[in-house]
Amino acid sequence: MSQKTISTYFFTRLLDFISPLCDIRNTETFSDFKNAVDYYTYYTFTIDALIDGELDFETSSNPADYKLVKANLRNTRSLQILTGLFGSSSEFWSLMEKYMSTYYSGLVVEKQRSANAFVHDLNSFKSYALAKHAPAFVPSGGLILLFDSQVTQERLEQLLTPLFYGMQMLDDMEDFNRDTISGQLTYCISRTRIYIEENQIENPNNLERFEERVFYMSGIARECNDFAEAQFRQAQELARELQLDELVLWIDSMFQMLKHNQNIIDEVSN
Repeated sequence: MSQKTISTYFFTRLLDFISPLCDIRNTETFSDFKNAVDYYTYYTFTIDALIDGELDFETSSNPADYKLVKANLRNTRSLQILTGLFGSSSEFWSLMEKYMSTYYSGLVVEKQRSANAFVHDLNSFKSYALAKHAPAFVPSGGLILLFDSQVTQERLEQLLTPLFYGMQMLDDMEDFNRDTISGQLTYCISRTRIYIEENQIENPNNLERFEERVFYMSGIARECNDFAEAQFRQAQELARELQLDELVLWIDSMFQMLKHNQNIIDEVSN
């Protein structure tokens, strides 16, 4: 399962994962809210793909059927539903503005840092990991506003934050080569380039995927995989405390991916 699939699946299942925390008596309202979130998620992922140059504009399909056009229509529909659910004066809108501004500002900073060869450390990694996943805090906050809940938005952020750190580290590891080719500067790439420079490692035979080879053989990949595992364990502990059984099971599937990574790292480094 790719990270894109992981992120998409997680966002589409987020409300199901955390809904046991709320007293949802009006199932119609919950269904409408889920539909609005699905529409907006589609829009957000499409804009993200557009910024990353992943949309194919060379096809001859009808423009009206194109993903970008559909994304705009779904965004409009989402806002119509949300306005009906919350009203124009609800604090939901300030919450949405806050986290979506964090998301889009993060995309800008990410591009700027890549262009300027920024040197990432763990703090800057956590910053862009949260920015990339900031849209998830909007439906979680909306759910609490719509229904009586046993937890606060802050408590949900404590649960979701380590999940996003773990998911982003998996993303950076899996997409190492693709990010290298596209010029996307991540924590994993930054750490590897520092290691190559400090140890004066050369590539006289012009080996393909040279930096990725160093990433796995230097021990950096192991550190990154261990970091992701620690984040998922922290999140799973909180999920168990909150009795979010489906989320606990989903995190188990992340451990399977981490184990697969560990096997690859052991094979390469031995």
